[in-house]
Order: sequence, then C-alpha cells, then structure tokens
Amino acid sequence: MMYQKLVRDNIPAIIEKSGETCVTRKLTDKEYEDALANKLQEEVAELLEAYTAKERSSLNCAEEMADVMEVLYAMGKTCAVSKREIEQVRSQKAAEKGTFSKKIFLVSTKK
Repeated sequence: MMYQKLVRDNIPAIIEKSGETCVTRKLTDKEYEDALANKLQEEVAELLEAYTAKERSSLNCAEEMADVMEVLYAMGKTCAVSKREIEQVRSQKAAEKGTFSKKIFLVSTKK
C-alpha cells in the first residue's frame, strides 16, 4: 500500500511489529515543512469530521484535537516557536480580544 505522507516517529516500528515491512526516508527541511502543511490539512479534516459527526464523541474529538496540536507543535519547532510561546500568545490574545465562549457571530459593520 502506498502512503506518501508524514507519519509519527513510532509508526514504522508499529507497522513492523504487526508483521509488515515498510519503506521510509528522511525528508529534507523543505520537504518536511511541506509535509507538515499537508499533515495539518489532513488532521484538521479529520477533526472537522469528528466534530460535525451526528454521533460526536468527546474521546474521538480529543484524539483528533491532539493530532492537530502535535502537528502545530512540530510546525512551531520549524519556526523556532515553543509550546510555551504559543500558549503565551494565545493567552494574551484571549485577554485582549476575548475567546469564543460568548458565541458572538458578526453579521456586518458600516460607517
């Protein structure tokens, strides 16, 4: 089976433990950045599918959210942005602009 995608570090060992063999290669920095962008799209699509599912489960949503976060953390490393810095910026933006907890939907503005 052909995959041609970025996988978590332990996936090849897990595959081989199940009796299959796999072919892998190490990506260049540019290929890695491109693969992370593709992986983010894949993981966000899976999260949206879980989130909008008719029978949504908190466990499935949590797993998909964790996958998205893992990709974001990896992207952060390529930009020299730490988890701590991401959280500091998130917290600052929440304090200045708020969060999404009030469910406000902006319809329009005019002068």
